[in-house]
Amino acid sequence: MSRLALIAALALFAAATATSYRDRRKALDDEAAAQRAKLGLDNDREKLYAQYPTPEITFDGNVATLGCGGSAKVSVGGTFPGGTLFLVSDDDVQIADAKPGAGGWQATLKASPTAAPMDVNLHAITPVSGAERAIRIAQVTGRYALDLRFDDGWTARFADGSITWKNGALTRTTRAELRPGHTMRLDWERSPEEMQAAQAAVSQMTSPEAQAQMQSMVARMQECFKKPQSEQQACMQSVNADLQKVQQKQKAAQEQAEQARPTAAWACSDARFESSGGAISGTATCAPHDRKLKFTGTLRCAPSRE
Repeated sequence: MSRLALIAALALFAAATATSYRDRRKALDDEAAAQRAKLGLDNDREKLYAQYPTPEITFDGNVATLGCGGSAKVSVGGTFPGGTLFLVSDDDVQIADAKPGAGGWQATLKASPTAAPMDVNLHAITPVSGAERAIRIAQVTGRYALDLRFDDGWTARFADGSITWKNGALTRTTRAELRPGHTMRLDWERSPEEMQAAQAAVSQMTSPEAQAQMQSMVARMQECFKKPQSEQQACMQSVNADLQKVQQKQKAAQEQAEQARPTAAWACSDARFESSGGAISGTATCAPHDRKLKFTGTLRCAPSRE
């Protein structure tokens, strides 16, 4: 076995023992670092990249649509140094029947039944140098249902564009949208209670009394500038003292409105999460003061309807 083939075999073995893309990348990086040290290439980048150059990928086709639980054939052209390794960025997508060559690479991508909706990037990595190129090669799609459990006791089921919330005998339904990505996002409509609390906060800030107080402060400041220069500083200090009192009252009113916002999971927003093997873990942003509420759950998928 040639030295390059042995290096590639060692790198493949390191990647094969890892279970996630991040772990596989770390294993490959560690193996590349060990090989650089062994070959004396740590401090000679010119020689390193001359011997183990960066791969070049060309891809002029359409991004493959990969249904959850399905498969799709992909191929790319390019220039790949000997021993180039290929990885995909999605832990729920596997490479099968790979056929690398000097002028291209082709394989079948297989998505697990619980593959989440996201773009799949193909990474071509040169051994030893660790130089790489990446390209978007596929997109996982499907009809998704989520079952979520929030730390405050509420549960939620998302399917077909809506969420049904439950906590004991309490229940409600809101429209929702799932946004794909490696970190997914679930958005739902603001509740009437949340809208009322937000409107109350705005009303306190824009009430006739609040506006009159601010207009009075502005008028007093203008009067200060009409006084002799020797009296202006004392005048402005008096206005500023009263202005701080007004601002403190406004701040107290804002805090009261913030505390009045509903705190249950259904009143949260910006729910972000990751999924691996159908297991979900994430956080939502909630009242008061953008409190983080953790949730877990499961993701289920059916292939998209044509």
